[in-house]
Amino acid sequence: MQLLQEMGRLGERVGNAMVARADQPELLNNLHVIVLGDLLVGGPRRPTDIQALTGLTSGGVTKLLTRLESAGLILRELGAVPDDRRAVVVSLTTAGRRSAETMTDALLDDIESVREMLREMSALAESASAAAPSRRRRSA
Repeated sequence: MQLLQEMGRLGERVGNAMVARADQPELLNNLHVIVLGDLLVGGPRRPTDIQALTGLTSGGVTKLLTRLESAGLILRELGAVPDDRRAVVVSLTTAGRRSAETMTDALLDDIESVREMLREMSALAESASAAAPSRRRRSA
């Protein structure tokens, strides 16, 4: 359980550091960071890909994309998929790319503390793994 808590703290720390350095931090949260980062690394995506990434409902993805589009960070293009004029593709705008890159820089600036947290999580995982066989014998 402690390992899961540490993983949550790491995600929160990284997300908060990235949002704090964004051009428009008041518009962003960790889900926005995930989507912008995915678009930066992987290029344009369909909303269904973003739904799979985030675990949101289709309505939730629509709201998230509307917020990012209103902020000028993404663009939704209709008919951008050959053979499917109804398909929508989501891509970063210039401002969105700049925000995603700025957030990536924030992560790199804080990388040593992230490494330390990862080392602590690794030690916890080793400890949990070593204790697991004795727990299995007791429950059998």
